Amino acid sequence: MKKLIGVAIVVVIVAINPLFRMVLHDDYRYSEADMRRAVEGAWTLTPEHGAPIHFTATERSMHAAREGLIRSAGACGERSFVHTAGACMDFSTLDLAIASTDVSVEQATFRVFGLEFTDGELRLGGNKLWILAKLTPDGHASEVELTVDGKHVPATLVRM
Repeated sequence: MKKLIGVAIVVVIVAINPLFRMVLHDDYRYSEADMRRAVEGAWTLTPEHGAPIHFTATERSMHAAREGLIRSAGACGERSFVHTAGACMDFSTLDLAIASTDVSVEQATFRVFGLEFTDGELRLGGNKLWILAKLTPDGHASEVELTVDGKHVPATLVRM
């Protein structure tokens, strides 16, 4: 009986304490390559009343050139974890480089929340234009939000 009570106490501690949950934490079920497959490529954003905006998204190179046998710290990848109020949210982020002759983009990221990749959040923009969209692992966009000069504009986003 004492052994059963001891096991029950350990189970309760593990279930309640987020530090123990981090130790027992599952691994991600997707990779950087999965995220890149979903977001990289040529895209066309078509506002409801306006000219199409063409752009190409690629992962921003954060890898340093390799010299010798030891990689520099710049050659490492990063996954971010947020721990607030005893709860944690796992997510992975790709910084993107956007090439376009139609629009200037200062910031671009693709973020997947959780341990499984069911959809991710594409966020890009600059001074006057912002695009937010959900992307599936196979690169289909939904819930596209285009903001131009602070005004929401209906739009579609399609990979070419």
